[in-house]
Amino acid sequence: MIRGARALIAAAVISSAAACGGGAATASPEESLAAFARALREGDASRAYALTSEGYRRRVREEDFARWMRESPDEIRALAEALDRPAGPAEQEATVAIEGEDPVRFVRDPSGWRVASDVVDYYGQRTPRQALRSFVRAIARRRWDVVLRLVPAADAEGMSEDTLRARWEGESREEIERLAAGLRAALDGGAPIEERGDHAVMPWGERYRAQLVREDGVWKIEDPD
Repeated sequence: MIRGARALIAAAVISSAAACGGGAATASPEESLAAFARALREGDASRAYALTSEGYRRRVREEDFARWMRESPDEIRALAEALDRPAGPAEQEATVAIEGEDPVRFVRDPSGWRVASDVVDYYGQRTPRQALRSFVRAIARRRWDVVLRLVPAADAEGMSEDTLRARWEGESREEIERLAAGLRAALDGGAPIEERGDHAVMPWGERYRAQLVREDGVWKIEDPD
């Protein structure tokens, strides 16, 4: 049950600061962490559960939470001791959902909340998800130079901006627009992407799989469907 106990801690430890101390709105992440660790160490499942976020409580019932603690008491106590020794100060983050785009991530530093996402790297390829989002954006804006950049070298032989434009704005236009719409819906819906070394796959729709490969340090799209 060690894996289950660790999953419990990983999912539950990020709690609403307002929950600490019975609703003290001024509680810091460090104070919430210490209170959560103390409740775990003392075996107080009810108090520990009350310190988790509303989102966590929607996913996990209190009776399941308490059962996990009962089934792995030694592991829970060990992890509680580890939580008492954080490696550094907490980094506070927030995410804002943007329609048709990836969520924008913020972090809080001494001067206030600051943007932490690569919002201006509009056609980035540093992650599989970013490459797929760039592909969708490039199709919508008819940026065939960007689409060409997203094609692996072996597949790009014989391709050019002109050949892509002629085909994708001509006879294949409706097909390409359906493809882009399907990928966009999957990305907006948070479709999972599985990475294995230099390869990645994102299932989408009822039967499609976008396949990517990392080439020269950036992600490219082997097959979007």
